[in-house]
Amino acid sequence: MSNIFYGIIFIYAVAIVVQLAFLFLFFFRKKYIRALSKSSTLPCSIIICAHNEAPQLERFLPKILQQQYTGKWEVIVVNDRSTDDSDKVLMALQNLHRHLKIITIAPNEIRTLPGKKFALQKGIDAAQYE
Repeated sequence: MSNIFYGIIFIYAVAIVVQLAFLFLFFFRKKYIRALSKSSTLPCSIIICAHNEAPQLERFLPKILQQQYTGKWEVIVVNDRSTDDSDKVLMALQNLHRHLKIITIAPNEIRTLPGKKFALQKGIDAAQYE
């Protein structure tokens, strides 16, 4: 009797493993493939907050702006009360790249959020996409 009992348990276990394999291979795979194929065309906003970062903007921002992306996208740089040449660097890059959008926070502007959060909120408010 015990051999029959273990045989039945083994058959049920094999049946469950086959059903789970079928579920993962055929059902979930289609969902992930559809999600991956759609993700390359989703619109995208990239927000960068900068305070006195002229050398870094000059060095790294062109690399971000030269990315190849098939969907709609934009790069928003929030110039947060910079006193260096960040505004000149950004204006020069904006003339070369149509995806660049500049938001400038004046030194005397009243801040409703502390620190970098205010600049980030300004960028989010200006973003067209997720």
